[in-house]
Amino acid sequence: MKFHFLSFLCIFLGQKIIYGAARHETVNIVCELESDPAEVEFFWSYNGTGSEPRRETATLKYESNGPQSSLGRYTPHTEFDYGTIYCWGRNSVGVQSKPCAYSIVAAGSPDPVRNCSVFNVTEDSMRVDCDEGYDGGLVQHFLLEIYDTTERNSALRANVTSSTSQFYLNNLQPAHTYLFVIYAANAKGRSKGIALTAFTLAMPESMNRLAKGIYFEFYLFFKNDI
Repeated sequence: MKFHFLSFLCIFLGQKIIYGAARHETVNIVCELESDPAEVEFFWSYNGTGSEPRRETATLKYESNGPQSSLGRYTPHTEFDYGTIYCWGRNSVGVQSKPCAYSIVAAGSPDPVRNCSVFNVTEDSMRVDCDEGYDGGLVQHFLLEIYDTTERNSALRANVTSSTSQFYLNNLQPAHTYLFVIYAANAKGRSKGIALTAFTLAMPESMNRLAKGIYFEFYLFFKNDI
């Protein structure tokens, strides 16, 4: 004889718990549970955070996505439709006591990157690493602008785009000082820029050392200030 105990576990591995959405934009939320018995009936509900009484404007629909998974489709229509979506299950043993929670936030431009550092400096290359900020609820990418301040006219020399906040820069000039401005961007816009200064090695120096873990002070930077 097999005994079953009332046990539900929300599976968040590889899944988002914060979703950014514009008004009238539908987000798809996957709710996955681990339970015994495995056959689960799913339920969904919404709890807004608006200061006014909730109006029945947002739409929440859901469907089965397998024996232990459900797909919820949520569409906010007003500023009061942002908040928390709850998903929970019921099987032959009982009902899940603590639901899985997903936050629905208004999508916006991402936060700036943080803690930017420069590594592996040579006479013509270096690596720039930053910590990612909040993505604004959307997929973000990263932009780096290169200014050569050694030249009298420190104009923009190059743009680099990356899916991560890590950049590998090459084809730089030896013994030059560079200003880098890094932005995070998504479909709603881009963050304020973070600027840092770094310099390449003079040609003889690169023969006997590589600069590793060099940290440079950074600050919020507006493009119009250049």
